[in-house]
Amino acid sequence: MRVIKSNVAIIVIVAITSIVCVAQTIPEPSQLELGSAGGGYGGGTITPRSLPIYSQDIVREYGLSIAVRGYRSVNAESLDRAYDGITYTNVQGKGAEDILDKLFAVQFIYRLTNPADEVRGDVYLYDQYDNVLFYGNAMYAADSLGKVNPVYSIWMQKMPMLNDVQSAEILATDPDGSTAKRISVEIRSGQLLFDPWMAGSKNGILVVRFINGTILTYPLAKPIGVAPATTGEMSSYNIQDHYVVNGPVGPEGYTLPLTLKVIALWNRPTAYLRATNALELSVDVTGVVQDGQITFERPASMVIWQEGKEKAFDPIPLNGDKPTPVSIPVGNFRIRFTWTKFGQPGLLYTGPEGPVGEKG
Repeated sequence: MRVIKSNVAIIVIVAITSIVCVAQTIPEPSQLELGSAGGGYGGGTITPRSLPIYSQDIVREYGLSIAVRGYRSVNAESLDRAYDGITYTNVQGKGAEDILDKLFAVQFIYRLTNPADEVRGDVYLYDQYDNVLFYGNAMYAADSLGKVNPVYSIWMQKMPMLNDVQSAEILATDPDGSTAKRISVEIRSGQLLFDPWMAGSKNGILVVRFINGTILTYPLAKPIGVAPATTGEMSSYNIQDHYVVNGPVGPEGYTLPLTLKVIALWNRPTAYLRATNALELSVDVTGVVQDGQITFERPASMVIWQEGKEKAFDPIPLNGDKPTPVSIPVGNFRIRFTWTKFGQPGLLYTGPEGPVGEKG
């Protein structure tokens, strides 16, 4: 009997407008508390199916609506901290405008040992989870007070959204829609912190994974999230210069014909044969020899062994001018061939490196 061999490598300045967004129910993840801190934005309720991420003004409206407390303070290099005055205040409120009105209704009273020093004022707005929603400041000389009242400039910060978030990222896509870059999104206390400057980006996708394993994706240019579709794939493989052959199937005990035909151009071939019936295998293998002129060579012999056996069969001589018939029993076999000229290895380069003409 003869057998076959091959390598089977399987093969805060605030806008005082409001936007009405209708809340949408979500059937999953039903066990999670997914409404965002503070409830709604623009009169609606944020849900996992409707995020305010498709425009910066929408993000701002959302942030303004979920503010529940604020803090304002002043400081200076020569501030007399022993003086019993008022240099900071905390207030509670409903929404940014209410909180800011209360913060700036407080008159600060303080004393500087050097009235020429610059005073810095800071203001913060927080949600119910103590996330900073807006931050602002003002810089002014103390001796200018009374002439010009300081005006605080206030900016949006990262906006907390959703609860029970395990991880999140932004996918930046190329014009063809494929992912070009992945940007991590910060998670704090189970909420994602969204950068407002990304809102509405036409080539961005927010991907959110919740603690129960649910995943939702949100195009940054749209408010609606969807669960990604499951992709099914059936693939095949091709190992270079290796041939996987499944023998024909017939009644048990029958010997069936099969031809193994290979024309190899550069590298010596190998094969893997699955025989569910005994086979009369016609070995028709040729290599193209390019040695100044093109000639054809048939291998001198075939080395074949049965999978699971420790030792290969003795090499089987092959005809030099025509295909060779070989009897193959039932089993899986690996095959390679011995050659005289075809597929001889080349020599490693030993010349100089670098551009032509450059001296080493």
